[in-house]
Amino acid sequence: MMEQPTQFRSSLGGFNREDVVRYMEFINNKHAAQVAQLTSELEYLRGKQDTLDSNRVSQLEKQLTAAQAENEVLKHRVAALERSLEEANAALSQSAPAAAPVLPSESELEAYRRAERVERVAKERARQVGQQTAGALAQISQQMDQVSAALSETAEEMSQQLTQLQEAVAMSRQALDTAAGMAEAMNAETEA
Repeated sequence: MMEQPTQFRSSLGGFNREDVVRYMEFINNKHAAQVAQLTSELEYLRGKQDTLDSNRVSQLEKQLTAAQAENEVLKHRVAALERSLEEANAALSQSAPAAAPVLPSESELEAYRRAERVERVAKERARQVGQQTAGALAQISQQMDQVSAALSETAEEMSQQLTQLQEAVAMSRQALDTAAGMAEAMNAETEA
């Protein structure tokens, strides 16, 4: 990279033309390097943001799908157990005569106890699944908050990079305007 000229030499009727040309080349090269650096940083940040977004969303969708599938399986089990319990209760009520209460046999009591145990287990499992689903949804919500925060941070970084790029362009523009003014002054002095 060229060194920045520290001062312009005087020549008859104004500044030395070679010094001004070198200065303009220096400013142009510096501006091009800054623009290239900021552009590559911006592209890197955009790629990083896209990767982060797609990975997080994919992971959260998989977790949600798995939780929903497990919930459906458990709903079917609970429904089947409820039907079994209703059938057992119906069988018990049909077997007992209306006129005289008859004590149920040991096998009927055991079947009733099994049905109650199955119902308790099903209810407990449904409660656990409900808690797991709520926990998974809370975790997904928290992860979405983290993704949102990461996106905000990336957007802020991109905004800063764009601001730096705009400042670099403005500085280069100002330097080029100054150099052009100097070149015009030099031409005017040479023509005079």
